[in-house]
Amino acid sequence: EGPLPDYGDVNFWTEVYTSARGRELAPVEWLVSYEHFTAQGWQRFLPSTPGRILDLGCGDSEFMSHAYDDGFLDITCADVVPAVLETMRLRNSEKRPGIKYVLADACNMEVFQDSSFDVVFDKSTMDALKCAGKTATSQMSSEIHRVLKDEGVYLCISLNAPEEITPVIESTACQSRQWQVEVYVCENENYDGTDDGPPRHLYMYASRK
Repeated sequence: EGPLPDYGDVNFWTEVYTSARGRELAPVEWLVSYEHFTAQGWQRFLPSTPGRILDLGCGDSEFMSHAYDDGFLDITCADVVPAVLETMRLRNSEKRPGIKYVLADACNMEVFQDSSFDVVFDKSTMDALKCAGKTATSQMSSEIHRVLKDEGVYLCISLNAPEEITPVIESTACQSRQWQVEVYVCENENYDGTDDGPPRHLYMYASRK
């Protein structure tokens, strides 16, 4: 096996979503499906209508499509790759017209005003930006704090254990932007029982201001 790609590099994701690169190291559905998410009862963290959800680093995942079908109708999906946003916009334009697709960088979400969302959802986006270093993850955490409503929750789903990811979330490089982080764990639905396959567990970090 060769080295892992730089998941923090937008060029990697552009190659993935324009079919210039295979999907072996970039599956369509990262970490957890909507079905497995709801099997944990974790949909209780999603907002009741008319709450607003931001899916940060959506890619071509069907997770929020299923959430929309489940009654969560005010969803904004953001990514740094225009091609994948257009793909998803076309895929859902008729069946799921309420899902908005927005070009946005997790480290600089100037397209969104302060206190815009009830939930910010991240399925391995923070994991990916860990590859880019602490400056990137601090900027991302700070921006999520800014766009989240005061009573909102940031849901970060990750393969990284608490001792690795909790300090990353808490480090916003901004004294006025602090998090209270709760940790939830479940069995990884992709676990195959081997030592060299996917990890047995994955984590959800529910962070509040």
